[in-house]
Amino acid sequence: MSSSDTPVTASPSPLFNEGDIVIRSCDGQDFLMYKVDLSRASPFFKTFPALATGARLQEEAQDAPLPVVALLEPASVLTTLLSLCTPKRDSNVHLELASVAHILEAAGKYGMEWQVALARERMRELAETEPIQVYALACRFRLRAEAAFAARRCLRLPMDTILACETEEQDFVTAVQFRRLLDYRDRCQRAVEAYLLSGRIYEACRSFESYDACTMQYYHGHGLGRGWQEAYVNLLLRVFRDCIWEGAVRLEDIVSVQMDLLHEICARCSAWGARMETLRERIASEIAQTISEARNPYLPLLCID
Repeated sequence: MSSSDTPVTASPSPLFNEGDIVIRSCDGQDFLMYKVDLSRASPFFKTFPALATGARLQEEAQDAPLPVVALLEPASVLTTLLSLCTPKRDSNVHLELASVAHILEAAGKYGMEWQVALARERMRELAETEPIQVYALACRFRLRAEAAFAARRCLRLPMDTILACETEEQDFVTAVQFRRLLDYRDRCQRAVEAYLLSGRIYEACRSFESYDACTMQYYHGHGLGRGWQEAYVNLLLRVFRDCIWEGAVRLEDIVSVQMDLLHEICARCSAWGARMETLRERIASEIAQTISEARNPYLPLLCID
């Protein structure tokens, strides 16, 4: 039966313009849905009396021939949640962080496992651009894997940015959880610094010492490579005091240091450029591994009080 046959205060979304049951939000907005879609989305909707927590079945009113299920969630939450239960939903939906929070709260309550999985997957995507907010949200819902993932992405941000960030999600983060995030960052920073000051990075650079890409010959005994290696390590130390992630190892920084110290090497030599890119990838890979090994002993408990 369509909304035109039933005098209800319908949701403005075209996703809810027909159905055989009305889902009513706590603020009075009605959503037409099909029972079969709700049953497939959640075991709680298979038998309405089972919705004793967070919902109640209203008796049919004379002016509302369809059964009405009143939920405790507002329309803003149900719009997102119920849209994922309809066949008309957008398979490429990109949820904002606020919508993810709504889904985690309501879908978890009604046992909608697929919607919860979608929200958790979206959290990882959002962590690439909003890692602090995602970390806070993961702490709120005690999602350990997402908290650890977001904590790693927070390494890309300067410490000042982390300390100055003020978002609604952070209201749910305890002092202990925030301290663990900062402790994890500190451990990673010290591990990367130890790597840069060790001989491991020089092993990665060794094949580039005293190499002239234009003639493709090595010049033994000149010691030119050691100078640019030390300069590059010092540059990386400065960079990693702000951002502690493998992406901070940039090819343009290698080129800049090389050109400052080894003017005889042609910057436009394709062979030399390819070798420098190989070096950059190797150093970035080793730093990524160093960060992975520098796990905070509290990391599995980042989202636990």
